[in-house]
This record gives sequence, C-alpha cells and structure tokens, in this order.
Amino acid sequence: MKRKLIYLGIVLAVALGVLIVERPDLGLQGDADFEPLVVDYDSGDVTNIRVNQLLSGVQVKKEAGKWMVADMPTPLREKLGQQVAGESGTNWFVADPQVVGRALSGLVNVQKGIVASMNPDNQVAYQVAGPIGLHVVLENKDGTLADIIIGKTSPDHSGSYVRMQGSDEVYLVNKTLTGLFPTALTDWRDRTIWNVEPQKIRTISVSTPKDSYEIVKQKNAWAVIGKPDTKLDSATVSELLGKLSDMRARGFAVSSDPRAAFKKPELTVGLALDDGKVETLEVAGTNNLGQSYARRKGDDQVYLVNSPDSLVPTNLDELKNK
Repeated sequence: MKRKLIYLGIVLAVALGVLIVERPDLGLQGDADFEPLVVDYDSGDVTNIRVNQLLSGVQVKKEAGKWMVADMPTPLREKLGQQVAGESGTNWFVADPQVVGRALSGLVNVQKGIVASMNPDNQVAYQVAGPIGLHVVLENKDGTLADIIIGKTSPDHSGSYVRMQGSDEVYLVNKTLTGLFPTALTDWRDRTIWNVEPQKIRTISVSTPKDSYEIVKQKNAWAVIGKPDTKLDSATVSELLGKLSDMRARGFAVSSDPRAAFKKPELTVGLALDDGKVETLEVAGTNNLGQSYARRKGDDQVYLVNSPDSLVPTNLDELKNK
C-alpha cells in the first residue's frame, strides 16, 4: 500500500508539472502591480524599433518625419550564417505609418500585472527565453526606452507574458501584445501604390491587348472620349473612382522571381489629375496564388495586386447604363 501511495504521489507530481507548463498562470506569484510596463512611455518619442524572433527580424526608423523599415539579421540567423535570399546589404523601404502607429500605441497603458515567475528555468514555458521570445527594443533620441521580450498569450487571451531584458521576472501584463510587432518585413511595408483624391481625377484610361477606352470628367458627369453619345452609369463610375483613387498592393514580388520582369503589360490603367500629374499602372502575369504582378510607371518596385478584371472593368460595356 505504501509503495502504491508513493507511485500515486509521483504521478500526481508529474501531472501537476505538466499542468503548470500547459497552464503557467496557475503558478502566479504575488499581488498585481499596476505600474506601467514602460516607465514614462510616450509613443511619440520613439525613433527606432527593432524586432526579432527566431530567424526573422526587422528594424524601423523615423527619418525626416517618415518611417522606414528594413530586414534585420537575428542572432540565430547570424549564428546559422543565413542571409535574406537574393539580397545583400540593407535595403530600406517606406513603412506603413498605420502599422507603426498600431504597434507603438499598443504599449500605452500596459501594466506589469502579476509576477508569473522569477525562476529562469520557467522562461521557456512562458516563451520569453532566447530566440523563441519576441524581442522588441524601442529607442528614442536619448537611447533605449524599452527592451522587452514578449511571450505567449495567457490562457484566457486577456494578456501576455513578458520579461524585460536582463531580468528574471516574468509578468502577466493586462493586454494581449501578440501581433503588434510582426517580424516579417512585408508586414511593415507601406502597400500604397498611389493615393489621390477622387474628385481630382480628370481622366481614366484602361487598355488591354483586346480593348481600350478612356473616360473624361465633364462638369459633374463622365463621358467616353470619342463616343460622346455613350451613356455611363454614374454609380459604376463612382465605384471605379473609389477603387482607383486608393491603389494598394496585396504584397511585393521578390527580385528573383522571373515572372516579375514582364516586358509587355496585359493591362494598363492610367489616371490624369487636374494638376497635370499622371499615374500609370502596368499589370501582367500571375503567381501561384493568383495574384498579378504590377508596376507603377517610373518605379522599379513590382507589386502583387488582384487579378486585372477585379481591378477595373476591362470592357467599356461594364460602365454603360443598363
């Protein structure tokens, strides 16, 4: 009987250990600390962001009032001797200000919460150790503002486990921080191809190998150039103006993709604005996901966009009054 009780005790201890690993919140220690995670935090003061996890990392900087982003080698990637495929050196791209703003504002009013652990051996369970943790460094003009390692989300999804670099204390903060700081370069890049005011568009031209048309704004109505008697549906034209005024990419083609180096476009979309400025988008070919390759005239960047027929009506009949 005594031996059975010993075995039962061992089984219960193992089960409890597994449960704590799976539910580390059960081992929470102490009272809640309502102190801010980052003391005197002001998102407007941040000038540099560095994010890395496993093999992915990015660096973001504010330059002349504009946010720029580039790939950043991670410690693990450097250890393995890996580099970004097809790239050498540091290539900076315009960052999406909304992505940057969402990341920085996400740390506002984040409180330390409860100390989940002070034992370094538990950091793996909370995913705040080594390369598995999401390492975020924020800097202002005076130096490092915050150096945080973000771990797993709490079981009830109401908070995240975090650890400050150099400290053994793991906190369960009062906000879910997962997703605020992506590690992929494309998640930070600005996908705006162009953005113009719809009311400033004077003409729209659409051309394919089979057909082409051009419409022009005349006072408060739109007409087809060369076909003055053709009546256009105002609602359909308004919808087209909305789509073309804010042209955004779904992604970015890699330079090593031979399909991105197209010479003859399958679709050309042009806008002429009231101030004389002209915007032109050329589209050709698709990738394995059904996304089309596109480039803005005068820009070497090749974007990934929706299929041509979903970008614009390629046939004038689609704009006519039904």
